[in-house]
Formats: sequence, structure tokens, C-alpha cells
Amino acid sequence: MAYERFVLVVDEEAGSLGELAVQLVRLGLDALYTNQRDEAALLASQESRRIGALLLHSSNPPDVVSSLVASVGARAGLSKGAVILIGPKPDHVARDALRKLGIRWWVEAHEDPVTLRSLVSFVVAAGDEADTRIEPRVPAALLAEVSTDGQATDARVRNLSVGGAFLELEEPFDEGRKVSLVIALADERLQTEAGVRYAVRDTGDGALPAGNGVCFIDLDLATQAILRRFLAEEVGRYRL
Repeated sequence: MAYERFVLVVDEEAGSLGELAVQLVRLGLDALYTNQRDEAALLASQESRRIGALLLHSSNPPDVVSSLVASVGARAGLSKGAVILIGPKPDHVARDALRKLGIRWWVEAHEDPVTLRSLVSFVVAAGDEADTRIEPRVPAALLAEVSTDGQATDARVRNLSVGGAFLELEEPFDEGRKVSLVIALADERLQTEAGVRYAVRDTGDGALPAGNGVCFIDLDLATQAILRRFLAEEVGRYRL
């Protein structure tokens, strides 16, 4: 499913993030790509109302990141919280300097593409006042069981929020179906009823996995609290 905002990938001259940008497009994100800073500033100005995140290579020193945020991010109207560094994890000195700049997010370039897409969507949605979801979905890789009409099916949770999830399934359910769902969290089991909001069918192109986007039905406050704690820990894996 395509997102309404662009992500701007500003690469180093060697172009090491080019394939990643292609993967994001195949997974339904609108990605603009350049490895030229002047072009990045121009794209940011032209598409300022539509860019939701800025992706930079993690090999950039903090002073270069600061310059790119000032020259590119500012033109796109982005906060520093909308910047994601991609590549090897910076050393502790660089991380300290980047945190002082307000940079929050980092992910390995070889991260699973679906997880990377979920993280980018999370960062975009977290800073997008027009997004209608109350709480953005966090990348996840959790085992789940989906039941309907007395039949249980194994699933994999690929993103998760207090409001719902995306379930990877070999045979997705039809939109509007009501299902029973059990998700294995770290130390808890989340059990809830859920409604199928949309279905993604396997197109054979290796892009988005087949599955269902579901919304949880009537989670009690105690379960919501457990889920929020778990989500805070999960998203913490991508903080600098």
C-alpha cells in the first residue's frame, strides 16, 4: 500500500543506498533518490510539502549530517526527528554528537526490507499531523496465531501498534472478516479480536508479503499498557 508522503534518500557519492531506495519503491513507499547535495536541496524545495523523512548514510560525520539537515531537511520542513541514518552503526563519539544534534534513528542497511519500510513509515507517520492513525505502527517480527470459523493459521506480525497490526499470511483473509488473534510478545501473550481492514495478495514480484492489515477490537486498558511498554522497547532498538 502506497504511503502519501515521499522519503528523500540522500546518498554518498558511491551510491551505496541506491538499491535500498529501489526496494522502498517496490515496497510501496514513494522514494526520491540522489547522491548530489545540490540536487537534494532542490528536491527538498520542490517537494517540501510531501517529504516526510530524510534518509542519510551513517558514514557521514556529524558535521556533514548537521549541514545536510540544515540545507535539505530545513527546506523540506522536516524536524531532526524525521532523519534516519542507514548503514554501519556510528561509534560512540559520533553517536553522542549526533544525539546532541537531535538525530534519533539508525538502522543497518542490510535490515530486512519490510522492517526497514515499517521503520520509515513509523518515522513519517510520527511527524505527520495528517496521518489518521492515533499511534504509528512499530516494526516487528513476532509469531502469531489467527483463528476464524474454528480454523487456526500461523502468521507473522510485521508491524504493530496499540490499534492494530500487519500480519504476514500465505492466504490472506478477505477485507471485513473478523478474526481471533494471539500474538507472542516478549513475556506476554496478547489475545484479542480483530477486524481485517485490507488484504495484500502475493503478486509474485517479491515486494510486500501477502497478508492482512487488522485493527484490534476493544483492547482493555491493562492490555494497552502492556502493549505500549513492549512497543517502546521494540522501537528503542532503532534509536541511536
